[in-house]
Amino acid sequence: MNKRRIKLTESDLHRIVKESVNRILREEFDVNKFFVADEGDGMYNIFSYADFDENGYYAGHEGEEGYHIDDFDIVYETSRFQNAERWVDEHMAY
Repeated sequence: MNKRRIKLTESDLHRIVKESVNRILREEFDVNKFFVADEGDGMYNIFSYADFDENGYYAGHEGEEGYHIDDFDIVYETSRFQNAERWVDEHMAY
């Protein structure tokens, strides 16, 4: 395999690294998105999509029956857990 040498400026290298890091972060956030589910009576619960398997089932705790993603009434989605908490605080009926 022949390897070619290329010349990169410092700004070219900086741009390549920045684009790569941003792409990785976007992919990470897609996996770690959170959603708020309406439990009824003004109660909400926060879940992470990462807690569901490829078939859409939530493992739950040992001995607990798994839930399917379609069982939830999703009212809010975000890539930050803090945003989900803030949304619940604003909409929760105390």
